[in-house]
Amino acid sequence: MDLLVVCASCSKEFKASGDERYWKCPNCGHEVENKKYPFLTRKIAHAKSHRSEAEWETMFDELLLTAREKVIELEARVRALEEENRRLKSRKPSD
Repeated sequence: MDLLVVCASCSKEFKASGDERYWKCPNCGHEVENKKYPFLTRKIAHAKSHRSEAEWETMFDELLLTAREKVIELEARVRALEEENRRLKSRKPSD
């Protein structure tokens, strides 16, 4: 299910995938942000329009799992950058 997006620059409507955070307007090239991403994805939009078929608990568990994985990746990146920063600070300046 695609989402109908209205460009803030040229006011033209276009279809876009809810699975993307940014969309480029095919008319003027303006970049539009999905401000509700990842809480508004194609899967969730479909579930909202077919509420009786939706498995909300499963969908939100998947969303939480994805968020948790991203947090773990970012924490690992922070640790690596902190270690690199400590290593660079401990080096003696070369003359």
